[in-house]
This record gives sequence, structure tokens and C-alpha cells, in this order.
Amino acid sequence: MAGAEPSSSGTFIIGGTTIGGANSKKPSDALSLDYCTFRVPYEDLNIRYRQGQKKLDLAAHLTSKAANLLTKKVHGSNEPISQDALRKNFDILLKQVQDAKEAFANSMDACIEYSDKISFRCDKLEEEFTDDERAANMEIDAERAEKSRFGRYIAWHLLRCGMIESAKRLIEELGLDGMMDVEIFERIYEVEQAIHARNTKPCIEWCEFNRSRLKRIGSRMEIVARQQDVVTFIEEGNVIDAVNYVKSYVTPITKKSLLEI
Repeated sequence: MAGAEPSSSGTFIIGGTTIGGANSKKPSDALSLDYCTFRVPYEDLNIRYRQGQKKLDLAAHLTSKAANLLTKKVHGSNEPISQDALRKNFDILLKQVQDAKEAFANSMDACIEYSDKISFRCDKLEEEFTDDERAANMEIDAERAEKSRFGRYIAWHLLRCGMIESAKRLIEELGLDGMMDVEIFERIYEVEQAIHARNTKPCIEWCEFNRSRLKRIGSRMEIVARQQDVVTFIEEGNVIDAVNYVKSYVTPITKKSLLEI
């Protein structure tokens, strides 16, 4: 256990993390070592919320457009309107309303799912960082909680190092399901393997999904992947396709970046 000092009896102290000092249990320890525990679901929640808002805005626009079309159909005509024509326009409006309702429900479900995940993890960490007296009253096994905590830190480290299978086995043995986001690292591994195979599509899809986050940190991952596609086109002798690809994908990204400087 990194940072732990052996006691006089030759056993290691497991009373808490050591970031803030010997056996420290400061809240800052959780913020530093458990950064991913909260940051990953928060970023997912942020992405789902933004995507939901875009879909809702589009649905609202289409609904308004369909409503205006129906209004013009009714009030802008000096001649009788057939029921079939009205029914057709009304069906279009009804479909747009249903699509908007579905988009709202999907957005809410996604946000609630990730909010519940964050809440669950907060409750778990509250149990781990509770004081000894309260732990005794709640019948919490302090040693088991400490083992779970350090097991989680080790699992995060294994995931960052690409040792996904080892991390999954540790998570399963310690019962850390719900506290880790293995699927994020599995997705990254798939992207990495695809890049090694000269396939940039998974990488570009991942960049598009995480565009807001990548933009905040100034990442050039998408533009580099697009440039690799251009190089591939040229190597294959498809110069015209390369030029069209640059106009369609690379130039808009470059222009947008220059405008934000």
C-alpha cells in the first residue's frame, strides 16, 4: 500500500489514505483519488443533456413549422379545404409532437440514469469516509471499506494502464460494480486498436460524441484523425476524394478553430 508506514508490530496501518498525512481521512483525499469516480458520470451526464437539448430544439422547431403550415392552410385559403388535406397536415403536426415528447422522455431518462449513478457513488463514499463512531453505529466494517477504497484506486490505475481484464477481475472480486466505468476504457481500447489497423472511423465517432469536452481541453484529436484519412486517400491515389474530404470535414474544423482564437 503506497505511502503506508509499518507499525511497530510489523503490520501496515490501513486507517485511511495518506495524501493529507498519515492515515488522513480528509475530504480532499476523496476528491483527488476518486476524481474519475465522479468526473466520468458527470461528463456523460453533460453530454447526454446537451444531446437531449439539441434534439428537443430540433423537435420544437419542426413542431412549430408543422403548426404554422397547418395554420396557413386553414386561414390562408378562400376555398373549402378537403378533410384529407387537413388530416394530412394534422398528422404531420401530431407526429412532430410525438417525436418531441419522445425526445424529452429519452433525455430525461438518460439524465436521471447518470444522476442516479452519481448519487449512488456519493452514498458509497459517504459510508467509506464516515468517522469511526458513526461507522460502528451503522455496523460498517471499516477494514472492508478500506479494502474496497484501495481496490477502487488500483482498478482505476489498471484501467488507465490498459489492463482492462485485470481491472474487471478485481472489480468483480471486490464487488465494485456501479463504482467504476469500465466501458469507457473498453471503448478507448477499441478506438486504439482500430487506429493501429488504419481505421479512423471509431476515433472520429468518439470525437464527435465527446466534442464539447475535447473542445474545452483544446484537443486536436479529430483534426489529426481527419488528416490521416486525407493521407490515406492520397496514398491510394484518390486525390480528388482527398480534396473533397478536406473541403467537407477538415476546412470547417480549421475555420472554426481560427474564429475561436
